[in-house]
Amino acid sequence: MKNQKNVLRFDGFYYVNNSSNIYSVDVLLLYEEGFIINEGNYSGLSNNYCLENLKKENSLQNSIDNYISRLKLLKQSKEIPSSCKILENDIDGKGIFIIKNDSIIIQYFKSDFKIRNKDSFNDYFLHEYRGVVLNDTLFKILKTINYRDNISKSVELEFKYLKNSDKPNLNSEKIFKNIY
Repeated sequence: MKNQKNVLRFDGFYYVNNSSNIYSVDVLLLYEEGFIINEGNYSGLSNNYCLENLKKENSLQNSIDNYISRLKLLKQSKEIPSSCKILENDIDGKGIFIIKNDSIIIQYFKSDFKIRNKDSFNDYFLHEYRGVVLNDTLFKILKTINYRDNISKSVELEFKYLKNSDKPNLNSEKIFKNIY
């Protein structure tokens, strides 16, 4: 992957602004080996107990700050509840990505009820993002695919990079053993 044009940076995280009435960001952790963790959505008004920063403010910056507080908390992994950790035996949000020329394809698993509209055991379903790498700190997703429902959507999601030294250094072999 290192010889490719527009290779992304891996010493931080990528986020996309999901602003509407409540500002929020969707966050992706990309690893040089081609693995990804979709960390989900963080809002400026979050009540998430896995965050240190609980300032309630409906702003993009506070949404980003809330996620940064999660990264700081993850660094103290022995002192936090297991429900806040990135678990080795859970594939939820985990997947792979590939960059070829300027194109990027991201695939990850997402947990959902096995039987919709019924309290049932969770299962994992494949989701995909397809887009273009604009430079080493920016990529744009142009298409999303939900393989469970066979739904493909055209979108414009611009993921921006933010350097962060608290990004977890994970043992890829252990964390991603269930998906490759």
